[in-house]
Formats: sequence, structure tokens, C-alpha cells
Amino acid sequence: MTFKELQAAMISAMKEKNKVKKEVIADMVACAKNMAIAQGCKDEITEQIVTDAILKSKKVCQEQIDTCPANRPDLLEGFNLCMTYINELAPKMMSEKEIKKFIQDEIVQMSLGSKGAPFNKGELMKRVMPKLKGKADGKLINQIVSHILSGGL
Repeated sequence: MTFKELQAAMISAMKEKNKVKKEVIADMVACAKNMAIAQGCKDEITEQIVTDAILKSKKVCQEQIDTCPANRPDLLEGFNLCMTYINELAPKMMSEKEIKKFIQDEIVQMSLGSKGAPFNKGELMKRVMPKLKGKADGKLINQIVSHILSGGL
């Protein structure tokens, strides 16, 4: 998603008079701007920065849901509503099956390039993580890599 598309979504939420959705998207816009400034490219906000901002918002909202007190169902309902709006904009994440296939393909490529030399989890993670950033959950990738390297194909 481009930065202009994110801004258009915010304008659309304003026109719908959906205050919660507008605030959620406005937070993402602000986060994307701050990330761009931190990276020194405030005039050209890339799709990767927008994706990172959306995923950061999603992570924060999930933490709020996870730590919400049981005696505050009103707060939990608000956090769940925010997560609904975030999920509308968040990129589609890869399934476990897709991640497994991708990692197995990377192992084949590494094996071809290494001329039979053994490789370790760190090397594989270093190669896979940048390619799957924003497309798959890092914890899930780590679990799948560990499972595959321990012999569980």
C-alpha cells in the first residue's frame, strides 16, 4: 500500500464519519511519517515504510488486546474494533504451508551454492528473514526453520 492510498483511506473514514477508523488510520499515517523521518526520507515514503507502520500498529493493538484487564470488556471491545480496521489495511500474511515451501526452496538454493558444505540455522534465518519481512510472522518463521533443520520435514 502506498502512502497516498493510506491517506485516501483516512479521508474516506472522515467522509464516513467513522471517528475510530479515522483515528486508527491517522495513527498509521503519523507512524509512517515518523519512520520516514528516522530513515531520512521524509519526502518519499516508500511502500515498505507504510507496511512497517501498519504492522507496528497491528503489533501494538494486539498487545493491548492481550494485556487488557478481564474486568474491562468495554476496552477490549474498542481494541478489537481497532484491530478490525487495522486488518483491513494490513498486508496478507503467508500461511504456514507457504512459509514452509519458501524455506525449503531456500535450503535447496543454499545447498546448491555451498557445494555440500553444511549450513546452520543462523545462516538460513539471515537469508530468509529479509525476503519474508512484512509477509510472515518472524516467530512462525523461526519455529518452522527449527522444525525443518531438526529433521521434521
